[in-house]
Amino acid sequence: MLAKPERAYFGTAANYASAYLADHIKLQSYRLVSTTRTAQGTVALVTETLAAFSYKAQASATVKSTFAYGIVSSDGALGIKDPYHPWRAIVPHGWDATVAGVTVIVRKLSFYTGRIELLLTFQNRGDATVTILPYGRSVIRDGAGTVHQPIETKLPGLTDGQLYAGVRLAPGAQFTGAMTFFTRDRFAPQTLSGTIAPLLTDGADAPFALELPDFSVPR
Repeated sequence: MLAKPERAYFGTAANYASAYLADHIKLQSYRLVSTTRTAQGTVALVTETLAAFSYKAQASATVKSTFAYGIVSSDGALGIKDPYHPWRAIVPHGWDATVAGVTVIVRKLSFYTGRIELLLTFQNRGDATVTILPYGRSVIRDGAGTVHQPIETKLPGLTDGQLYAGVRLAPGAQFTGAMTFFTRDRFAPQTLSGTIAPLLTDGADAPFALELPDFSVPR
């Protein structure tokens, strides 16, 4: 039912479904709120109640929100525009690193045109407070050796304001946020690795880095 440009963007039905599967999304109920005709087609506002998974809380949650869907003419038939999703999402189980009692876990990878978003959880299991400043020296690398830099803007959808300003983690605390990196338009690496840095433990003489090992991206 997707419009032709959407089908080209996602590439496959499995890619389209991956974003919903990664967040464990299940539609519980929906209600059509309104429709508006435009020169490009019709915009339908739909209120949906969804079961989903909260990576921040690491627990199931219920979400109620209103979404806009476009209904346009596509190859002589009506098609749906469902924007803003990644063209592919992956849950990379076991992709993490630990140094000095601090762990970073990559919870989810979301591939968009020209960028990749990493959803990260930082956990402090040490005895001292740690300051995390990941926009200082963080990068990701692909199997071809290309280094990808983080996107630093004032747009909350591209740059996590809290991580950009820095996060202080007391012993036993954790924080989940996102970092987005520049990539090629249709970025589909075979492997990924990364450096998250700098981190500084209170009272320490020097900062340290968290080195994410090679992760084989499923095909």
